[in-house]
Amino acid sequence: MPCLVVNAGPGTGKTSTLEAGINLVFQNIEPEYSPSSQQQEIWGWMEDNCPKDNVLAMAFNKSIATELQSRLTFGEAKTIHSLGACLLNPYLRRQGLRPKLDTWKTANIFCDLVEARNTHALSKDHRDILDDVKKAVSICKDFVIGYDDLDAKRLFDLLNIRDFTPQTDITTLAGYTKDVLRVGIETEERMATFDFDDMIYVPNLFDLKATYSNIMVDEAQDLSYGRRKLILNQNCETYVFVGDPNQAVYAFAGADSESMSTIAKEADADEMPLSISYRCACSIVEEAQQYISSGQLESAPDAAEGEVHRNYPFNKMVEELVPGDLLLCRINAPIVGLAWKLIKEQKPACIVGRNLAANLKTIVKKLLKKDNPSLSTFFQRLSEWETRQIEVLDSKNYDTTDAKVRLSDQVDCITILAGEADAVSELPQMIDQIFAKKDDGSKIRLSSIHRAKGLEAERVFWYAPENTPHRMAQTPVARAQEKNLQFVATTRAKSELYLVPAPKKDNLED
Repeated sequence: MPCLVVNAGPGTGKTSTLEAGINLVFQNIEPEYSPSSQQQEIWGWMEDNCPKDNVLAMAFNKSIATELQSRLTFGEAKTIHSLGACLLNPYLRRQGLRPKLDTWKTANIFCDLVEARNTHALSKDHRDILDDVKKAVSICKDFVIGYDDLDAKRLFDLLNIRDFTPQTDITTLAGYTKDVLRVGIETEERMATFDFDDMIYVPNLFDLKATYSNIMVDEAQDLSYGRRKLILNQNCETYVFVGDPNQAVYAFAGADSESMSTIAKEADADEMPLSISYRCACSIVEEAQQYISSGQLESAPDAAEGEVHRNYPFNKMVEELVPGDLLLCRINAPIVGLAWKLIKEQKPACIVGRNLAANLKTIVKKLLKKDNPSLSTFFQRLSEWETRQIEVLDSKNYDTTDAKVRLSDQVDCITILAGEADAVSELPQMIDQIFAKKDDGSKIRLSSIHRAKGLEAERVFWYAPENTPHRMAQTPVARAQEKNLQFVATTRAKSELYLVPAPKKDNLED
């Protein structure tokens, strides 16, 4: 099985190289630009190894898949979940079942197990357990764990890999997780329904395959175990994987940070570089090179010089920010306060990351309860809640660094907003106000470095770069992820990069 792994840097044209290669190799359509020698070498490999029958191009998300499909003259573009659904639906129909998407599948099964009518009828203890069960089930499905292979030790190890710390006793959690997996597979009514995790899990569990001459995967550095297994398990003659191992920053969300090297090893793949950045100016590339191995990123021959501004004053940055600028920070709390400051000054600004907004609102809702507390009471509840969460994390005998960083960041975000509110009941609306519903480029964008992956701007302001790597990142994996974050932050800039130290009183290490 021929397989090619392309190690591609930021701004090197990862997606366009795939697109142009497919159009050239399968339709003899020459690109509208002069390709680099690296692109020509990649396309030459494709010409020599790819059967000219069909192509499946795998994209990171639906919007990218749709855009890619519009530019392809041959083959089809799908997300990995879409591939899984195309395998899952016929399988269910062959069992005499009518497939139906049910995003509440795990919760509904759990309610049946504890004999509750619905989630609203659950006791507080059962609601807390359900929160852990949903995460545990999702992790088990991505690691393709059958219910008969699951016990407390196995679950503990899986949660450790994903740095997830449940509040539920591990034996109790393993019991419920095992039962949810069993009912979801063995009960006909539940088997007929599927959630997004099932689109990966069921095809892997039951070895469902389709036949493709070629499968080509973009953003391969972000594949999790289950997604990688699903792709490599298809009846496929030739694979091409494109990604940047130096932009692997989603280990906390389930991605395998060693995905590219694992693919190369498992598939005995050929490897080629795509290292010429057409996004970043020369000075930006030079700045980024300190975080990676030699030769992994280089400037385009006609790249502008650009400029890196070091120790740029914070107050000057705030005055000069204009729509189209991108501001990055290692964590979210500082940009929450800054976004609110900009909005009060009637500057159009928004934070990238609706998932964070949802998480903050969930925490606030728990603490508000139903008594609409005073600000002082709310702050006390928030402090007590954080203390309890830290105690749970400290009780674990494995690394919980990422979990502690996220917890501290969320608490700080809420604290900053609550300090600006006249009443705590305003917090959900304030959260909605500062987080972007749609990024159309008409505002100043503020983002954590994690959320900025895939973004770019002529001018990028990196706020508090001195706090990356994060002081709590002590393990080898955590330190490697931090180095990748530094690389991602630097390479978002096309022309100018501003390194803006935090004012002493706002230093994130305090």
